[in-house]
Amino acid sequence: MEQDIPNRTGATQTFEEGNSSKDSGRWPNDRDYAELVEAVRSDDWKTAIDFLERHPDALTATIFLNGRTVLHAAVRSELSKLDDIASIVQTLVDMISKRKLPLTIQTDAGFTVLHDAIISGNERIVDCLIRNNEELVSIRNNGVDLPVVVAMRFGHKKLARDLFSRTPDRLLLEEQGRQGCLLLTRAINNRDTDMALDLMKKCPSLALAMDPNDFASPLIALAGLTDVFESGNRLVFWKRWIYNHCIHISCASAPEQVCLNIQNGHEEETIRSVRARLRQLLNLLGFKRLYEMKMVHAQFQQLLHQMCKVIATSTTRVPDPDLFRRSSTTAMFRAVSAGNFEFVYCMGKANSELLEFAYGKRRSIFHSAVEYRQPRIFSLLYSLKKRDAALNLVDVSKNTILHMAGKLSRETPIQHITGAALQMQKEMQWFKEVESICPPFCKEHLNTHGLNPRQLFTNKHQELRKEGERWMKDTATSCTVVGALIITIMFAAAFTIPGVLMFLGILTSRYEEDFLISLPRKMIIGLFTLFFSIVTMMIAFSTALLLMFHGQHRIVVPIIGLASVPIILFVLIQFHLLVDMLISTYGQGIIDKKIKPWF
Repeated sequence: MEQDIPNRTGATQTFEEGNSSKDSGRWPNDRDYAELVEAVRSDDWKTAIDFLERHPDALTATIFLNGRTVLHAAVRSELSKLDDIASIVQTLVDMISKRKLPLTIQTDAGFTVLHDAIISGNERIVDCLIRNNEELVSIRNNGVDLPVVVAMRFGHKKLARDLFSRTPDRLLLEEQGRQGCLLLTRAINNRDTDMALDLMKKCPSLALAMDPNDFASPLIALAGLTDVFESGNRLVFWKRWIYNHCIHISCASAPEQVCLNIQNGHEEETIRSVRARLRQLLNLLGFKRLYEMKMVHAQFQQLLHQMCKVIATSTTRVPDPDLFRRSSTTAMFRAVSAGNFEFVYCMGKANSELLEFAYGKRRSIFHSAVEYRQPRIFSLLYSLKKRDAALNLVDVSKNTILHMAGKLSRETPIQHITGAALQMQKEMQWFKEVESICPPFCKEHLNTHGLNPRQLFTNKHQELRKEGERWMKDTATSCTVVGALIITIMFAAAFTIPGVLMFLGILTSRYEEDFLISLPRKMIIGLFTLFFSIVTMMIAFSTALLLMFHGQHRIVVPIIGLASVPIILFVLIQFHLLVDMLISTYGQGIIDKKIKPWF
């Protein structure tokens, strides 16, 4: 039977209604569906649906070059209102279901309409499709990813949770848990702790899983996230105090529950009012962000403990021990380079062998801890009862652990230290610290370039030493000028001259070894005496004005205030430098040697 169908230009086209796309997958002639294609591309869905009512076989015909059907096109429509798109899709789905046509047709790339709906993030469409055909949640795109994995990949967390509840657990555990591994990995990368914890509760073995194709695993993903743990956040002292003492989170309680450190009492109106005002004040001080941060830290710590619990009890029964070794050691070294102390600590507690692996270039994690200047991780070395094996390792380039201290990486935490001189001091402290614990042979051992650790240190730190020298001289020069001015105009020379002499001593010092103690000490003495001289100068200046303009406070107070502005600014700029140098030079040191042995 033939039927004439008018197109938009008024011409006629021949359409054979009996030619079904279910057999061939495509219509026999592209001109047969030109009107439908034009209507779909122009989002003229009234015309498109009228066409489909007259020719229902077009519902499942792959009318686009990439193998998409009209339903695929509707899901990917660019209409401004999502509700309009959902209504169109609902109409098409009803038409397909009424005629018992398949909803599982895949494009050339293996995408079903559900995959396209997930990518667009339209929850109504996803729900409509699954209600009409639950098999869609089990179909992978091109045989690779399940719909729930696709949803998490594109960051649609709510959709992913809904699909997760509808996806059979067996699908996540097939192929040694590859799909579950990808889902858990992407949930961790998206900071979706609810999904990650649910996955670990249902399928604990996923902690050991790894995708050999993408070399992705939950362990590697978690190792690289430093901001989700306490050690990855730098807080000023008062925020740190609030974080540690004013916020208490109970892991046994609901994830959203946060308890403030306020004494419980009768819930009287006055008490509730005081608490409300206190919360408002604390929120203004950034308290809300702090307790949200601590909640995230607690949830990820719980996830880490669950994964480590599985590792502690199951490492001897993993399906592929070599793959697990690669995954776990890669995760450990990634955590070290990122400074993820909690990860390294918990993994080492779960399986002490992970601290002893010599991976890749035959380096232990402690070699990497020195190379990336991670003091807390390196401190774990003091918890090992048998630390000689790690200290005696020599890598493929014949570098010892002391050679690692001699290197300089621009990606280390020393870049956060103020001033090149303090960075050089920290580098010297690292070298001395490692030198004090390493075996004697390390000090003179030559690497493949024929350099011992001291020669390597000198070679790699030439630029930093020059920058530190320049920084020290510039600081000392500016402070000397200020000191000279004070000597010239005031009687505080007795206090100023020692500081000036110290700054002059800096200008004439020799550098590499002096950066450790000598130069910082001179700078500390110079700054301290300079600040003291400034204070005495202001006291003398204020006293003189008060004596000269006795009783005329309206004149004296503004003059003293204006004169104090540049002095206060100078002190504020330089005072943090004095504090940093005091802590760096006379603090407790970069390594915590008091950690108790636990291996």
